[in-house]
Amino acid sequence: MDARRAWRQSHRQFCGAPALMKEIIHSRSHLPILPSPPLSLSPPLPNRKKKKTQMRAYYFDNLPGDQRLPHDFNPSRPVDPDTLQSIKVESWYIPVEGHEDKLDGVAKERDYRNRDVIEISKKGLGDIYDEKLKGFYKEHIHEDEEIRYILQGGGFFDVRRMSLPLLFFRITHNAYTLFAEAPSDQWIRLAVSAGDLLVIPAGIYHRFTVDERNLTRTVRLFKDEPKWSAIYRGTESESNPHRIEYIKSISVAA
Repeated sequence: MDARRAWRQSHRQFCGAPALMKEIIHSRSHLPILPSPPLSLSPPLPNRKKKKTQMRAYYFDNLPGDQRLPHDFNPSRPVDPDTLQSIKVESWYIPVEGHEDKLDGVAKERDYRNRDVIEISKKGLGDIYDEKLKGFYKEHIHEDEEIRYILQGGGFFDVRRMSLPLLFFRITHNAYTLFAEAPSDQWIRLAVSAGDLLVIPAGIYHRFTVDERNLTRTVRLFKDEPKWSAIYRGTESESNPHRIEYIKSISVAA
């Protein structure tokens, strides 16, 4: 009997809950309705400045043809800033008009004391233009980072995205085998034009070509005597200390 009485009491409490809710809602309906404050978006923090860049980064389509064409997939396969950061490639956008002070600031921050201006064009190079383009477009590394600010024209820097091997376990017949997936070695194309400032790290495989305008006028920044002799991809480049150090740096970042 005690259990049945307790059940009846709880049933009455449960059935009475809607009436109680009605009473609460009714009592609140007589309260004055205050206007909602206008929606306002918080202003951005003053010290958080977003980097602006015109440079487009996307995966190269690997199709044969004129190297000066975009070689973009259809639809395009863009590369996000985090991917570029993971391979140590940096970029900024500085408008050409009045660029001197900002470029001086970058040079000071990175301890670059010297600079020069070069122009790659048919008019400037004459008969050796095509030969020079072939040399620039051959895959290579440098022992110093390249920092380039585009003043006029444009072109394409292609950089290798090397992702390290991944290890997996394969389970078969109550046993497992450890195996590695081959590293990715994709080309990322960086389309640069006037105002783009690009930093390519020492030891990364890369190449360069002008675009269909056949002109690029560029500021080169460097610390002392630059080590820009091209070391073409092969046994020598793979054993180069700067290449080894670069691979270590991206593996630590990963």
